[in-house]
Amino acid sequence: MTTHHLDTLRRDGYVLMPGVLGAAALPTIKTAAKHILDAHGSDTMRPSDLLADPDLTSALFSTRVRTTISALFGPSQTLYLYPNFTIRNNLYINWHTDDFFLDAPLEKASALPSLFMFNVYLQGNSLDAGGGLDVQSGTHRLPKSERQARAQADGPAPEHFVASGAGDLIVFDYRVVHRGTIPAGTVRPDRMALQWTMSTSDDVAAVYLAYLQIRASRKLHISDFTRHRAQEFFDDLPHIRAPALIERFSPAFFDSQLRFADMATYLREEPR
Repeated sequence: MTTHHLDTLRRDGYVLMPGVLGAAALPTIKTAAKHILDAHGSDTMRPSDLLADPDLTSALFSTRVRTTISALFGPSQTLYLYPNFTIRNNLYINWHTDDFFLDAPLEKASALPSLFMFNVYLQGNSLDAGGGLDVQSGTHRLPKSERQARAQADGPAPEHFVASGAGDLIVFDYRVVHRGTIPAGTVRPDRMALQWTMSTSDDVAAVYLAYLQIRASRKLHISDFTRHRAQEFFDDLPHIRAPALIERFSPAFFDSQLRFADMATYLREEPR
């Protein structure tokens, strides 16, 4: 199973793993998430708010998620979880990649990525209602200039829609050209995703965490130039500390193979 999923991810830039969150728990998770997001008037949840809700922590820091991660990467692979875990609702940003902050590639185009993005959907998604993921398959292997050109596309893209059901997980390469599936009509029902980022090495940690930290004060990502700029979310990231998180969720989630990369550990000086 591990080889199959990683081969698919290497080839396409993404892989779908169905039923990672059980259907019975989803209504409770969605209700808790909607309450928090509405209370803050935001479409991006602060990590500290997620950590304060037992229904949400039981979804992310669960045996089921941990087992899925091990099934994907293998039980001996060392992995690093980053503090930008969140739940988003109806966040639609046009085509982009998540490696634009790098001056030089971290790996060869043919290699598996250094960073993996995880989305678990809390409802079924469709071209009409939106909420899923559109991926330009294979674009992670293209030169950056060509990927940037591909990201200029606009309009409907049914050929790039990845069909996902409630509780399904999509893991994707941070280099692949992607976007949230934009609803076809004017009505936008709630469409939520539990999201987090992981790497297979801590070599990238200082670079990635510095980028996350800088976004609290600078506009870098395409979303930062829209009404979706998540100021409170990025302000919150330095407060998520490894010792408290590991003590709270070990050994069921964190262990010698799955570690937490926080800003306090990797960013000892303020970025200039």
